[in-house]
Amino acid sequence: MHVTQAHHASIAALCTLGLVLLGVTGCRGLNPQRTSALALPPLPTAEVPRAVASPQLGTKLDDPVWRGAFHVPLLAASLPAEADTDTAIGPAPKTEVRLLWDPEFLYVRFVSFDDEPFSPHGQQRDAPHYQGDVVEVFVDGVGDSRQWYELQVNPDGGVLDLNTVLSAPPVSDARGLLTVESNREYWSNLAYDMPGLRIATRREADAWIADLAIPAAELLRRRQANHLSAGTSLRLNLIRYDRPRAGGPDDSHRALHMACWSPVVLGRPHRSPQRMGVIHLVPSTP
Repeated sequence: MHVTQAHHASIAALCTLGLVLLGVTGCRGLNPQRTSALALPPLPTAEVPRAVASPQLGTKLDDPVWRGAFHVPLLAASLPAEADTDTAIGPAPKTEVRLLWDPEFLYVRFVSFDDEPFSPHGQQRDAPHYQGDVVEVFVDGVGDSRQWYELQVNPDGGVLDLNTVLSAPPVSDARGLLTVESNREYWSNLAYDMPGLRIATRREADAWIADLAIPAAELLRRRQANHLSAGTSLRLNLIRYDRPRAGGPDDSHRALHMACWSPVVLGRPHRSPQRMGVIHLVPSTP
């Protein structure tokens, strides 16, 4: 989500999509990736193991329950921004992510290296937390880019959760961004609070940790299922926003640096549902 003060207006004024989808067994609605002159990076895939024991959220960096998780050691840089006045491409902030699952939850742990986290809205629910430092999970339980969840968590534990529905066939441009035709086709529910969502944050000396337990019953609602299982596939993207000081006199002067699991245009992950990667749930790792 995202970049500008007009973000909510852009969320409400979005619309249709369709560019890059990876054909994956068990992920309905996925289409083969189509090429473009921009040579967009391929969509990432991952095998996520079942947790041997359900993770306790908000624990220290060395918590052994996360050792067997699928590990993303470094999120990638975003794609170049459009010519917006308030966005600035920069180095991808150092961020690692771990993923696990059990029948009840998909677990995500972000470790965001930063010695000065910035949370202008504190612990407010559904505040525009993307205006500060934030981690984000985008997840599509069916894989057809017609409905997806966006979950944001800031360093203080503030949460913004959204449920977005597209009522038209998905169409995206050559940069992987939804095309804008009618705000009647893009419905992003800011009043949505995900039932059963659990989060915890923790500050370390040079990093902040955000743990999410995303309930299976919500992820699989359109599949009319309640529990995750080995063999399930989901569409997913993992995003971090970092807003370091840009040399101005106050906190209004901050650059935007962004890191992604599947690279998307800077500040536009909410407009890039077809750029989500694919995770496959597999049994526990010995």
